[in-house]
Amino acid sequence: MAADYDVLAAEIRRIDQVLSEREKQVNMALVASEKAIDKADTEAERARQAANEWRGAMADRERGFTPITSHNVLREQVQAVIDSQNQSRGRQAAWVAAAGIIATLLAIGVGQILRQGLTSADVSQQIQNEAPWNRDKSAITRRITILEQQVQRDQIAIAKLSSDLRAIEIQDGLAHK
Repeated sequence: MAADYDVLAAEIRRIDQVLSEREKQVNMALVASEKAIDKADTEAERARQAANEWRGAMADRERGFTPITSHNVLREQVQAVIDSQNQSRGRQAAWVAAAGIIATLLAIGVGQILRQGLTSADVSQQIQNEAPWNRDKSAITRRITILEQQVQRDQIAIAKLSSDLRAIEIQDGLAHK
């Protein structure tokens, strides 16, 4: 029986030793797990801080942007001035076309005069009778002066709006950097 007791005691010591080693391994695994969790928490917190900094930087950047409404208003103003100037150019082209037609008619008239042998007195009388622009010459001159002044104002307005738009674009460029 003493032999059985010794075998049983040896078996208990071996099991205790195995359990002790397993307990050490479990404890080591728990310590490693806790370290990994702590490190993961630290990294997660660092990532949250970086995300918050990124959001803050983007919010600061966006505050520097020109609001889309003011940008659109300036663009519309520039377009209106350009359209107005294009209309002025259209009027100028109409005047040039009218002058060309008048010159052509005069050339035809001169050709007719030369062919018919009319005197200069006849031509002068016909011009006075049929040329209404001679009677309204001062009104036409005033209208041309007004149109030229309008073109100058439009050009100044375009230059100012272009300058304002450029300043906004420069601000946007600085805000992006």
